[in-house]
Amino acid sequence: MNLKRRPTGSTGINCLHVLVTRACQLSCRYCRQSKQDLSMPDGMISDCVDLLLASDEEQVRLEWFGGEPLLRYDTIIRQSRAALLKAGKLGKKLKFVIATNGFLLTPGRVRRLAELPLEYILSIDGALPKQSYQRPFRSAPGKYPFWRLRAAIKELNRLKQEYFVNIVTLPGREGSLEDDVDYLLALGVTNFHFAYAMGVDWPLSASRAYFEKILRLRLSREKQGAGRFVLNVDSGSEPSLSCPLPSVDCDGAVYFGSVIPALEKNFPKALAATKIGELRDFSRLSQLEVDRNTALRRVAGAYPAGSRKGRIINSNLRMGALSRGLFAEISGFRRPASRG
Repeated sequence: MNLKRRPTGSTGINCLHVLVTRACQLSCRYCRQSKQDLSMPDGMISDCVDLLLASDEEQVRLEWFGGEPLLRYDTIIRQSRAALLKAGKLGKKLKFVIATNGFLLTPGRVRRLAELPLEYILSIDGALPKQSYQRPFRSAPGKYPFWRLRAAIKELNRLKQEYFVNIVTLPGREGSLEDDVDYLLALGVTNFHFAYAMGVDWPLSASRAYFEKILRLRLSREKQGAGRFVLNVDSGSEPSLSCPLPSVDCDGAVYFGSVIPALEKNFPKALAATKIGELRDFSRLSQLEVDRNTALRRVAGAYPAGSRKGRIINSNLRMGALSRGLFAEISGFRRPASRG
């Protein structure tokens, strides 16, 4: 499963991220998204669908993001079904992706969502110690409800649903990566995406330790014959801050990159630098296309290079470049060619 690669021969945009809500039950230590009370109106969601289906590509992908998009579960079901009807009339092949923390993904919802052509991004940072530290609840529910994540993974596997786990690591927290991956492997997870926390400085010593951990993890699991693969290898999205794929915010503003969740609250100039326009201003998806080099320059130039915020942004961009280079070299976790 590869959520970023375009179809063979494709030259245009075929994907749109839609932030259906900014609300979330969690208060992740690396999330800098603000305005928690905003949700996208149904009419605007329909406009996003229409814009996506105005792509020049036959195969298109709508990605439900948040916040926690499953807080609008009924809306997603209703809008997805309507979008499939529109796509069918236009001869488009539409797929969906949902990025979720997993706590609202009950077995019953997995079964209902299985009716849709849907792939999942499960945001789980590892076993309980790391998960509960990095991804605490806004209002503590008592004992951390990790059992809900285990139940969701079990049902996803039973129904053979496509998903991967996105593991975020803060500087200095990379020591548990092997244990975290082994824990998830034991639950039946086979697809992983490793992500470095953004919006924080990554000193060279921390970045070296992070990537060395991932390399050791790859080598040790390869020797054990673990038939796993890491999606970073062919995702093509790094550096994540300047990824040119477009996102529509709850208020209709259109941005590229990952600034909204990673930097928004503390880096307003970076958010402004990644704004493409307003949803109402566009009639074709191709109008949202941003050249990758232009995107990189705009993010890197949001703050003076010598300023504290400039150093943080540049360290995040450096992590992205290192990540892209590292995973391009990894062969043990490469996606099998037979799976396309």
